[in-house]
Amino acid sequence: MKRGTLTILLLSLALPSISAHVFINEVELNPQGIDTNNEWVELYNTNSTINLSGWYITDKDANQIFLLNLTITDFFVLDFLSGLTNSNENISLYNNSNDLQDITGPLLDSDDDNRTWQRIPDGTGSFFFKNRTKGSMNADILIRNKTINNQCVFKTDNVTLSVNIFGQCIQNVTFSTLINGSWINFTGTNITNQTYITIINSSFFTGSELINWTVFATSCTNQTIQDGIEQFFVNVRTLLSINPLNPDGINGWFITEPQFNLSNPDATRLFYRWDSTGTINFTDPFKLENAPNDANITGGIAELTYWSNACTLEPEQDIIIMADFTNPLITNLQPPAGSLVFNNLRPTIQALLDEIYQSNSGINHSSVIMLLDGMQVAINVFTSDTIDAIARHNLTSDLSIGKHNVTINVTDYASHSSNLTWMFEINITTMPNFTIYSPQNISYNTRRILFNISATDELAKIEFINLNERNSKFKILCKNCREFGFSRERKINLLEGENNITIRSTDIFGTLKEQNISLFIDSKPPKISKTEPKKNIVTNGSNFLIKYSEDNLQSVLLSWNPNLSLNCPSGQNQICSTDLNLSSFNNQFIDYLFNLSDGVNTAQSNLVRVFVDAISPMLTINEPINNTYSMKAPFNISATENVLLEYFDASELSPRFKRLCSNCNTFGNTKQKLIRFKPGFHEILIRASDEAGNTDIKKLNFTII
Repeated sequence: MKRGTLTILLLSLALPSISAHVFINEVELNPQGIDTNNEWVELYNTNSTINLSGWYITDKDANQIFLLNLTITDFFVLDFLSGLTNSNENISLYNNSNDLQDITGPLLDSDDDNRTWQRIPDGTGSFFFKNRTKGSMNADILIRNKTINNQCVFKTDNVTLSVNIFGQCIQNVTFSTLINGSWINFTGTNITNQTYITIINSSFFTGSELINWTVFATSCTNQTIQDGIEQFFVNVRTLLSINPLNPDGINGWFITEPQFNLSNPDATRLFYRWDSTGTINFTDPFKLENAPNDANITGGIAELTYWSNACTLEPEQDIIIMADFTNPLITNLQPPAGSLVFNNLRPTIQALLDEIYQSNSGINHSSVIMLLDGMQVAINVFTSDTIDAIARHNLTSDLSIGKHNVTINVTDYASHSSNLTWMFEINITTMPNFTIYSPQNISYNTRRILFNISATDELAKIEFINLNERNSKFKILCKNCREFGFSRERKINLLEGENNITIRSTDIFGTLKEQNISLFIDSKPPKISKTEPKKNIVTNGSNFLIKYSEDNLQSVLLSWNPNLSLNCPSGQNQICSTDLNLSSFNNQFIDYLFNLSDGVNTAQSNLVRVFVDAISPMLTINEPINNTYSMKAPFNISATENVLLEYFDASELSPRFKRLCSNCNTFGNTKQKLIRFKPGFHEILIRASDEAGNTDIKKLNFTII
């Protein structure tokens, strides 16, 4: 640090205060060589010519240099100075009224060269340390702060480059980028006074490459400045390869177990996981062995997530893998394979099409074909569960006595196919008749259904099958019997909803006879959780409602006087409402209740008594009127019954109804009521609401001064 005595060049004069735009523009603290008499401060006037007599500058130690009879047009250098400090120097400029006009802030110059602290742009910019421009315009352009929006760049990323450009008149800014051995220029876009950006689309990148870039700026005087070279690295995303490359089934399903491989030349470690299971370090190609639910055996749908440690931590990538390794099974044959069907020329012909694992692709219903005795027949294919199906042929004519064969072909959505052929025989023989008294082809409100069956002679066995059950099969009711359910009551649990029952008898010669019964079970009555209006409430007939749960709703009846049938939806926690015209019951009590039915069960709400008020109150407004009031408006209002009185001021920023009084029939009648309003025109609504919800609303206007 060099330190000397500040030389006083000019004398102080008492002059009137002058308003100007004069700034400290450039400061030389440490010139090359000897400092004494070689230090200087440059001033810059951004406005019209001005006389600075009486102005002065100070250093950080409050030493003063006064200006005398100095007229400045643009640039002026206070030359031949001594004593400025090379570190933490702070130069201030004051006018002739001792008002601070400009200040540099702390400056440091430890280099014994020709660089100075100078504003860019002149007068108004920040101070920069660069080669001196004594007595003339500072550099046209200064490039600073080249940045990239993301230090971790991947091949799929767009990159935003930015830079700060300082200068008097910037003509254009160009970002030049060395990509694949060639310099490519991108035009900079000015987003603020000093900031320029450009966006490089990811399509320019190949990955695993080091990108060099720089910035060129050109001024209106055709001066071009280039800043230094910056670099960023473009990483590739982790590549997942699958063998086979594409699913070898259809509809995106793999029908053989695929193999997976991960690669990334920009990473040292790679990772993957299946669904929400733990992270696995990748070392060698893998299959589905670590996927959940034994997916390498059962197949299924799994999410594979993979990433690497490229650029610290690469964003995760995901892919859905669908695998189905098994052919559908054709089971639960009806009639059973090799069976004798006695005295039934139209037996039910059906089979369960089983996908084995619940994660398989599912039966393609449109692919199912059934052949009866070599001829294709019409079938109904319906869902057994989420992915399995039942194929059924309903005979429309009698089959001949003798042997018959059935063939079923089926394909799942992954392209696995199966086919099966089986045989049964129809025989006609005399066998005991049996009568089914229960169950019947009706709807029941309980799952425990009475079975009551009798025969004209002893049977080897009586059995039944519910074809709506999964994996349904015949179950024996009794052996060596003539009846079931007579000597003691027998009840059997059936399914909620549809039940397709076949009851079959076998005589002592093995002759079969079947009867079919279709019944529906709804064991859950409608559930009522709420009704409105509540007991002893005053009502005007609006919003009579019931909240209930019922998935098979058939009817809703609102009983009062008279009964009213409502159209209400089925479902859980449903609300059904209606309005009643109760004008003929004014000032009377009425009783009401709701009746709900699902066709099997009924539910009834409690009987509720309510009081009817169908007459609206009437308002009389004496004040305010369409008039002009000072600060406050008088209110004088009366109603024909006790009501809730409110007002609404539409001129408010967030208007809402405000209460005047409740359970009252006058406001401001016996005692003057004044309400303050903001000055201006006011459009007011007055509302009276009685206990039943009947209202009367009146509109009025007035002005507040």
